[in-house]
Amino acid sequence: MERTRIGLIGPNGRLGSAIQILARKNEQLVILPLPRGSESQVNNLLESIDVFLDVSLPSASLFYLNALLKNRAVVPYVIGCTGWTADQLSKAHQYAKQSSVVFAAKLSAAIYVLIDALES
Repeated sequence: MERTRIGLIGPNGRLGSAIQILARKNEQLVILPLPRGSESQVNNLLESIDVFLDVSLPSASLFYLNALLKNRAVVPYVIGCTGWTADQLSKAHQYAKQSSVVFAAKLSAAIYVLIDALES
């Protein structure tokens, strides 16, 4: 079975770190931690990522969403951060016209429950 490659945006925060711990316990997942970088770095990553999981801040999300829009990418994008303005949300809605976008604002609670369950 092919492994799912997750581009993790916000890998160094508490939630990003927790997701990496959880993913190490699942052989079907590969986490690719994505620091904020250049557009060319995003372009190079598109073929090696199955889904983006964003647990950063809206400002970092906008960087990636803009790069994905510019490249006409169709990689699904899961947003697990809060604090979006209406203008910022419009960019996510724009990307949703070309790919799947999931808003999961309470993602952190679910991740910590999964970690606790795996450790029990």
